[in-house]
Amino acid sequence: MIIRRSIFFLALALLIIVPVLTSKLIWMAGTKTTIGVKAFEGMGNALDQLRATYSVIYFKHGQDTIWFNSPTDLSYKPGDQVPVRYRIADPSDARMNTLTGIWAGSLIYGSIPLILILLIFLHPKVVPRRSRISLSYKKPFIALLD
Repeated sequence: MIIRRSIFFLALALLIIVPVLTSKLIWMAGTKTTIGVKAFEGMGNALDQLRATYSVIYFKHGQDTIWFNSPTDLSYKPGDQVPVRYRIADPSDARMNTLTGIWAGSLIYGSIPLILILLIFLHPKVVPRRSRISLSYKKPFIALLD
């Protein structure tokens, strides 16, 4: 099968974006929101080279108190109420119900491969403009046609 360069890179980008978005949307479909309390800010291990700070948050789920770590959000102080989103089937899988709390990991892990694909697509010497790409079941699986 012979396809254009732009279609190939668009399909490659969708191959990365769709699973990341789908998994996050499936997670969100089975969640519930509540209000939690920011207990305190913690830091990573003392021997780590870069000690990352995080917020320790708790919320009530029935008779239980669920504690979880979340990326530090500087707008909340210890003792403040924070929005929380948790899975109904597994309340310990909770996150702060903010843009960074829910989507930060997906954006980071999804954007790194997308940036690499974009750089390969834009560089004229890697895949020349107006070139076509041949896909086949035999070696070479992907071939560049000028």
